Amino acid sequence: MKNILILILFSFSINTICSQEKDSSIYIYLKNLDDVKLIKADDNQNNIQLFILKESINRIKTSIVISDKGIIEKRISVPSYNKFLSQITLKYESKSGKNVPFLVKHDNVKNLLVYPDDFGGIEFNELVKELQKVKTIYIIDGIYPDIYYKAKKVSLDIKPKM
Repeated sequence: MKNILILILFSFSINTICSQEKDSSIYIYLKNLDDVKLIKADDNQNNIQLFILKESINRIKTSIVISDKGIIEKRISVPSYNKFLSQITLKYESKSGKNVPFLVKHDNVKNLLVYPDDFGGIEFNELVKELQKVKTIYIIDGIYPDIYYKAKKVSLDIKPKM
């Protein structure tokens, strides 16, 4: 009987350990709200905010060419933006008091990205692919007594290109 109980507890603990999802949360700290386009819709029951993060990659390509006449020319080209995602929209939505902002200790935050510091030179197409793999995304738009962040659970708001 004792062996059966040990076997059941052992299989239960192995099953619990193996079935736990790894914490795939990511926190995006908005260092300066002036760098973010923020759209708000608010009433007594509902609060919706769109945080629009702009890409900071310079897509202008320059090249130096020697023309047929032997003159050095600098050519500038701007590729079509249709194939590039130039912004990411993160949507915060709180309806009837659900999904309210909360305080989280700095020590408990893993996977922290700082916007715009950590976003320089990153193609947003690739970043969106990675963010879609993440279980939960939080926006941090406030710091309190130097040990807490104010976090809001957000979702990627991806609109298909027309």
